[in-house]
Amino acid sequence: MLGTRTLAQVHDNLGALAVRLDGKQLERLDAATRVRRGFPYYFLYDRRTALAPPEPDLGDRDR
Repeated sequence: MLGTRTLAQVHDNLGALAVRLDGKQLERLDAATRVRRGFPYYFLYDRRTALAPPEPDLGDRDR
């Protein structure tokens, strides 16, 4: 195992396999570890959406 030096540490790490998280716990972890995209992503994304032509009206054809 990466980062382990003793057999006891390996056993501790393997014990983590028994941990089960519910949906709400996973959502909290996702929110806490979400990476904020910085420059240039926000700059390019804002420009692309601002300059994009409007979506065509497909009427009933898309239903």
